Amino acid sequence: PGSLEIHVDSRSEFIVRDKLFGFQYHSFVFENKGGTLEEVRRNEYNRLSFLSRSLVEEMRAQEKLFAYHDGGASGLEEIRQLVRALNLYGENTLLWMVKAPTEAAIGTAQQVEPGLIEAYVSGFQTPVGDVRPTSVHQPSWLSAALQGYNLWRPHA
Repeated sequence: PGSLEIHVDSRSEFIVRDKLFGFQYHSFVFENKGGTLEEVRRNEYNRLSFLSRSLVEEMRAQEKLFAYHDGGASGLEEIRQLVRALNLYGENTLLWMVKAPTEAAIGTAQQVEPGLIEAYVSGFQTPVGDVRPTSVHQPSWLSAALQGYNLWRPHA
């Protein structure tokens, strides 16, 4: 419970960061519209409890493609650990979003091994801590995610 850090961004939105896992995301609660830190804290702890239970159920059901990125911080060995963790609950597949090695690869995806698909994007929103609703990289993300999904779907 003590791993959440909440701050207000320049648009007055409360941004939530999990210090333990490094996740950062929108709360969709704005200080200038009456939102409070206590409200966000309560909402997020309840939401995270629900989401963690849902995640375990989804991994057991083996019916979803799980997407992940960390801005390029992890290498293949770390990602294989994540794939192994997903597969503790069943035969699941991870769609790993990475910066494309070449311009021609942008917006594409490839099966790396069973349970792992690599999707190539043009880049990541920077600075990483600046969470915005859109990015210049969005078209490549949509294309790469769709290609990854199409690779996975026949096996689902």
